[in-house]
Amino acid sequence: MNENWILLNTYVNRDLAAISQGYLEEQGILTVIINKQDSMYQSFGQFELYCHLNQAHDALNLLENLNNE
Repeated sequence: MNENWILLNTYVNRDLAAISQGYLEEQGILTVIINKQDSMYQSFGQFELYCHLNQAHDALNLLENLNNE
């Protein structure tokens, strides 16, 4: 991943990662999910949610609000 992107959160569930991604993108924050799940044993691994460094502060605040709801 480019140094201008920052890891926001990791998820073991793809759906939760997608919900967080959708929420952030509705707020105008571009995000990317990297699938680090094992291709053979899909119970191992995680999904990483990234955003651009200049939007990280806003993204983290929004994710905290989402998790508190």
